[in-house]
Amino acid sequence: LQSGVYIERSGFNLSLWSNCGLRSRDHLNSDEVDYSIGYSYSLKDSFDLDMSLIFGYTYYDFPPAGTNSQEVFFGIGWDVLLSPSFTWFHDFESENKGGGRGDYLLAEFGHSIQIGSSQLTLDLSGHVGYNRRLFISGEGSDLGLNIGLTFKVSENISISPSLGYSLPLGDLRESGDGNQRDEFSGGAALVFNI
Repeated sequence: LQSGVYIERSGFNLSLWSNCGLRSRDHLNSDEVDYSIGYSYSLKDSFDLDMSLIFGYTYYDFPPAGTNSQEVFFGIGWDVLLSPSFTWFHDFESENKGGGRGDYLLAEFGHSIQIGSSQLTLDLSGHVGYNRRLFISGEGSDLGLNIGLTFKVSENISISPSLGYSLPLGDLRESGDGNQRDEFSGGAALVFNI
């Protein structure tokens, strides 16, 4: 079960995200709480480019295990069709404190299609990730696809239910390492614009 809160203002963003494992395929406890701060800088006004630079920091807390980890991330995004973005995540916490001491590269895309003249949009997105020794001993990749709907309740409020599918590859899939499997997931987001 996953839940979170995301706040954004003037390029800055704060987020709180939590994961409570309802089932596990191994002895590891996957419960965690993440605290993140970031900033997105648009290059449109300064350089007339439809691009943004993204950077930030995340603190990972694993309460049942009594461990934690820390990560910095840097990325670039384009304000064009499919909204592609590339982000590099680097975990620098020591392994004896619970750190992953590895890297994760993420390529994402997404597009929303308005359905007729209604307040409803069809939202399509996906990602390809590459994991290098981040909480695994080897290397692996993962693919993800999401489909959802966004319904605008009012000028400032919208609701977005969605379904997702994830596919781990390489060492992420190995039973002696990442031990991940194909998974379907579902959720919903409630957005307030102030």
